[in-house]
Amino acid sequence: MGMAEMTPRERWTSVLEGRGADRPPCDYWATAEVTARLRRDLNCPDDRALWKCLGVDKCIHLAPRHPRAVETDWHLQSLFSIWGIATRDIGYGQESTVRS
Repeated sequence: MGMAEMTPRERWTSVLEGRGADRPPCDYWATAEVTARLRRDLNCPDDRALWKCLGVDKCIHLAPRHPRAVETDWHLQSLFSIWGIATRDIGYGQESTVRS
C-alpha cells in the first residue's frame, strides 16, 4: 500500500530531513509572462491557485530584509558576482528586462 498524499510543506520537510515522501517535491520558476499566460489559460486567479493546479510544491522564502535593500542588491546579480561574472540588462520582450 502506498504512502498517503502529503501537503507541500510535509513533502519538503520529509525530504529535507532525509525521510521518504509520497513523491519528489516540485518547485516552480518562470518569467512573469509565462506565469501570466499559464494563469490565464488555466483560469487560475492567483499564483497559489496555479501552483495547486500544476501540482507544484512551491518554496516560499521568508526572511528578514535590510531596510535599504532593493531587488538589484540581492537577486540574480549577487548569484553571479560571487564567481566574478559581470551581469548586464538585456531586453527579451515588449516591456521586460532580465539580468544575464
